[in-house]
Amino acid sequence: MLTLTLGATTVTLKRFTSYTPRIEVSDQRPSFRHTLNLNSLIAAPSGEAKHLWSFSSIGYEDFYLGLSKITAQQDKAIRLGTFTGVTLIDEIDKLVEFEASPTRQSVGTIASGVDGSLAYFAKFLVGANIDFGRDGKLYTAAITLTELGKLTP
Repeated sequence: MLTLTLGATTVTLKRFTSYTPRIEVSDQRPSFRHTLNLNSLIAAPSGEAKHLWSFSSIGYEDFYLGLSKITAQQDKAIRLGTFTGVTLIDEIDKLVEFEASPTRQSVGTIASGVDGSLAYFAKFLVGANIDFGRDGKLYTAAITLTELGKLTP
């Protein structure tokens, strides 16, 4: 289940016609080089890789109206320069942190017991691109979400 919230509008997505698990997108890969005197140079990306979700979901009129409202609010906030992101709670794929702080807490947190790692359902700030379709009484939405930042510790 994925839940999108912007302002007072919340839409929970439960019915998917296609779903690709959350992937990490990185603009940079580590590179390894050597200087003329054979010293190693390692260049690595700064910061964490961002996540990307790509899926299609179906629902009835309330599904369409909720997602349309989120899209309209997002577009207005972007035009006004006030957009900080749509809140996404990803309850499909847990986020795993291998060197997590023992004081970290989140809904659905499970300590794995392997070097203090944690797995939990994370909250993200995302930008949403949504394309709608209709088949009789059912509405379809092809959705791509791009992470802008994480909200959970």
